[in-house]
Amino acid sequence: MSIKYIIFWAILLRFIVMPFFFHPDLKDHHQRVNYLSTQGVLNIYEFLRQDSYTKEHNLDFSYPPLTYFTLGFYQYLISPILGNDFQKWTRDYSDFRYDTPLIFRYLFSLKFIYLIFELLTGLIIYKLLLKSSRRNLALALWFFNPINLYAISAIGQFDIIPTFFTILSFFLWNKKKIFYSGLSLGIAVAFKTYPLLFLPFFLLTKETVKNKVIFLLTSLGIYGITILPFVNSKAFQNDVLFSGLSTRIFQLKVTVADYQVSVFMVLFLLLIMLYGFLRSKIPLYIFITATLALVFSTARFHPQWIIWIMPFLTIAYGENRINLRYISLFAFSYFLYFIFFGDSFLTTGLLSPISTLYLEIPSFTKIVPDIYQNYIGTMTQSFFAVVSLIIVIKLLRGKKITP
Repeated sequence: MSIKYIIFWAILLRFIVMPFFFHPDLKDHHQRVNYLSTQGVLNIYEFLRQDSYTKEHNLDFSYPPLTYFTLGFYQYLISPILGNDFQKWTRDYSDFRYDTPLIFRYLFSLKFIYLIFELLTGLIIYKLLLKSSRRNLALALWFFNPINLYAISAIGQFDIIPTFFTILSFFLWNKKKIFYSGLSLGIAVAFKTYPLLFLPFFLLTKETVKNKVIFLLTSLGIYGITILPFVNSKAFQNDVLFSGLSTRIFQLKVTVADYQVSVFMVLFLLLIMLYGFLRSKIPLYIFITATLALVFSTARFHPQWIIWIMPFLTIAYGENRINLRYISLFAFSYFLYFIFFGDSFLTTGLLSPISTLYLEIPSFTKIVPDIYQNYIGTMTQSFFAVVSLIIVIKLLRGKKITP
């Protein structure tokens, strides 16, 4: 299939999915950023702690400032499409929020920015695989894998934006455009801080010390500039810098000589040391992929986080380093995990814009007795963790498969 047909069918499929699937997080994000365009609120973190309405509903915003300003500006741009009733809808927490006939317009319009970044990410993947005979297959994998459709088009999370800037940074690094690579990674970090985990691997490459310093200062500098006006805010510190969302990957710990040691940090440090030995044999992106797989192996993560790893898995497929069986197993274990997560809005509840009756369908955890529900959740999470570790081992072996 040619690239034109791939993109055409990818866009058409998303046009079908985007308006009819709803997750409350999408509305909640835009309820917060609505304060930027309607009231000119710049420090959303302090505002949410002081405003009577937001305090009554216990609202917070757990993401860096660039996310707030970007989504707020985008909402302002599309405000003529959203119409006058949009603000009222974002503040509606009753069951009537699903019944408005405008909900399909809202969902499509709010998710459209994510479609743009998903297409741009596909373009970068294609450019990275120009010398690969599987570049079209890899592009099809990127656009038609069910994980992307679920996490980006159905749920509607902004994680595709930092994902795009991360893969762009890797692309620019390969092109020896170090400053712009650091700039791109800094922007990614300014949306979500997880790309900071990749800095050690970039700094251990065989690039010159000068280029490494430029990259480090640029990436950290961009992130620092975006958060500098907020660092003294207690609300920002609590809701973003030191929130459970930011520290979750370090929460799984084991006791060693009376000390609590983060499992992720131990494995992460081992991975960094391994890269120091294997950097001439195994590409940088493999270790980025392995790092993200370790995150998913050791933390109770949100469904949208999976988007972080998908471009790199796609590249690995395009370079014959992993086959579809492993990726299919990865996707299966991912969906199995969230089917038994216990949140109906991750399954049938997503279809609530079509009919609120979908909200009445019990979650899949209810098919087992109550005493076994936690057990099922633990088992599915453990299964996904094992599959993720298998992916890590497979990629770190450094062997290309036979096409």
